[in-house]
Amino acid sequence: TADRLRTELAPVERNDAFRVMESRKGLAEGDGDAFREAVRLTKRDRAAACAAWAALEPRNPDHPSLLFNLGLCAESAGRLDEASAYYRRAVSAGGDVSYAQEGLDRLANRQRAEAQLKEAANLDPNEFEHLQSLVRFAGAQLAVKRRRR
Repeated sequence: TADRLRTELAPVERNDAFRVMESRKGLAEGDGDAFREAVRLTKRDRAAACAAWAALEPRNPDHPSLLFNLGLCAESAGRLDEASAYYRRAVSAGGDVSYAQEGLDRLANRQRAEAQLKEAANLDPNEFEHLQSLVRFAGAQLAVKRRRR
């Protein structure tokens, strides 16, 4: 259908909100309060929250929540290789790995999209124009469908 074709071909800009992990269980003694304060900081100063978590890492190198949150920090700063490394460490650390696995999946999707974009930039101009026509057609079909509702 036109809807499916458009979503498969056209670029999509997304702005997702992700939750940090808040579990402090297993942190080194005395680090729980600093971790909790870093969680609170995410609402008003994400950079400060990231710095606070980074300060806790040397004493808590295998804490899943801390590693995941540091992965989010790296991802939001565009340091994707670093984010991937933190997410992999969080998965290896055990516990609830669903957040970290979602982070790895998100990064893989982003890398795949970037590779497709580079590939599209190298298309023969005639192929690229054909692809643009398909995207415009799919968008027009989607607009017509929406107007009918």
